[in-house]
Amino acid sequence: MTEDRKDIIPLVVAAIVEATKDLHGEGKCNSAWTKLMLGRIAGQADRDRYYVCGSGLGAEGLGSHGEWLFDQTWYECPVTVEAGNRTYDPHKLEHLALALESEWLDTDNDRLDDFVKLAVSVAETRVMIFQVRTLEAATDACWTMMDAARRVRTGTDADYLFAAYVGAIADALKPNIAVPVLETFPFRFWRTRLQGPLVPIPPA
Repeated sequence: MTEDRKDIIPLVVAAIVEATKDLHGEGKCNSAWTKLMLGRIAGQADRDRYYVCGSGLGAEGLGSHGEWLFDQTWYECPVTVEAGNRTYDPHKLEHLALALESEWLDTDNDRLDDFVKLAVSVAETRVMIFQVRTLEAATDACWTMMDAARRVRTGTDADYLFAAYVGAIADALKPNIAVPVLETFPFRFWRTRLQGPLVPIPPA
């Protein structure tokens, strides 16, 4: 990460934590969790610097573009601000700051279908949100995904954030089924790079 760019990972973690506190135990379905989390993450972007792409963000008052390549993308492009209104030139992309994918189906194949898109991207920060039943399964899934990233010969290094919802989920993975209440905070976070260890991040 270059010196003039802020570490995005703590911003993403904070957004997921706050969204989870707001929704956890409320009987909301998978889609409601996804919408709120992605909206909160997008809300962390410096709007004078980043153009944010992602579905459903207009409802969050962000007025952003729909999905582009990933579930959510932050990138730098020319922006002018006049009378408090921002005008972006998204076709003059200068830097891909964040690429994010979210996959709630609890299989390696489903996760890898989304994760390999991150692995071949040039994003400086790459975020994978997923769901598993146990903490051991979460770390195993992280290593499986990083093994896939290391196999990409044309890949570039990056800051990776894994955000794993850990719990006995069963049918909660299906749309319109209420998420079960867990006794402990359900998300666990790790950051890493291609040749680095998994470093746990406490949910602040």
